[in-house]
Amino acid sequence: MTSAPPRMLGNFTVESEIGSGGMATVYLAEDLKHHRRVAIKVLHPSLTDFTERFIDEARIIAQLDHPNIVPIHDLGENQDGRLFYSMKRIRGVPCAGPSRTARRWCAMGRRCSFTGCSCR
Repeated sequence: MTSAPPRMLGNFTVESEIGSGGMATVYLAEDLKHHRRVAIKVLHPSLTDFTERFIDEARIIAQLDHPNIVPIHDLGENQDGRLFYSMKRIRGVPCAGPSRTARRWCAMGRRCSFTGCSCR
């Protein structure tokens, strides 16, 4: 886990941390404008060199429409200059990698998982 989450990000009240990676932290939040719970991805403050990349990521994802891509709702900047974007909250368990129950044998005799098939 990272440092304490910000209490407010634009129109969002941050509730708790969902996960963190090398570029950003994702929080569970309440969208006060639309009265819904969302996930918010916040760029780590130490990565100001990645501002353009983060904005591009949000804009590109927002243009995509596919059942396996989480919709982006909003892109913003907090009062302290931290970039974030909100997205649809997906309930479930973190996908840290394929579990034993997720693996199966596909018709071609390959072992399959969430990450694809490989010959074994």
